[in-house]
Amino acid sequence: MNNEEDPRLCRYKTVKRILILVLLYGIVILNTPECRSALPGLTDCIRFYCRVIQALTNI
Repeated sequence: MNNEEDPRLCRYKTVKRILILVLLYGIVILNTPECRSALPGLTDCIRFYCRVIQALTNI
C-alpha cells in the first residue's frame, strides 16, 4: 500500500474541514447580539451565511 492519498479523498477532507469551520463560525455569528436583537438582522445574517457557503462550495 503506497503512502500517497487519493486526491479526491484529500479534497473531500479539506472541504469537510472548511464546512465544519464555517458551521462553527456561523453558530458564533448567529449568537452575536446584532443577529439576535431583531428578525431583519437575523435574515441579513442568514443571507450572509448562505453567501459564504455558496462561495465555499464553488471552489
